[in-house]
Amino acid sequence: MFLGDASTLLSVLNRRLPELGLVRYVCTETSWIESVLFWTDIRVGTSEIVLLQSNITVNYIKRKSDYVHEPISRTGLESIWRKMIELEILAMAFNPYEGMMAKISPTATPFPYRADNLWKIQSYVEDTRYGEKYFDGNFERSVEIKTRVGSGNFFRNEHSFPVKPYFNGQISKIASF
Repeated sequence: MFLGDASTLLSVLNRRLPELGLVRYVCTETSWIESVLFWTDIRVGTSEIVLLQSNITVNYIKRKSDYVHEPISRTGLESIWRKMIELEILAMAFNPYEGMMAKISPTATPFPYRADNLWKIQSYVEDTRYGEKYFDGNFERSVEIKTRVGSGNFFRNEHSFPVKPYFNGQISKIASF
């Protein structure tokens, strides 16, 4: 997601990464709130009435954040992609912090991660490593049950099992390195 209009995005990316060959027709401009719909697999433009009448599933998951201070090399990125393919991972979130974010003082907001952070990588990892050791082979089964039966009360107990995210009604794997 780019926080700006398509023409600015095209100008920046075609100047810095011309090998991508980005063209206007693959860009979708939306308001911030419409982007929320997009990222939750709801068609942009869905009417408020339909949204209010819908039974939208809420997914709760635990994620790990790593703050990147130096660019990842091409070899490093290729290694990440190979590992994602091997693990059948569908998504890994990269949140950039340069540009306008770098111009905001760390003391101006409760979110101080500005200077020296190029981006954040979000992944799902720690609960699995801990859970597999602690629950001796029952962790994945317990997560599956929690996802299907009790995903709505995840934050009522800090030691609760995590739940898996859904994409298009299917439980999916996400980044777990």
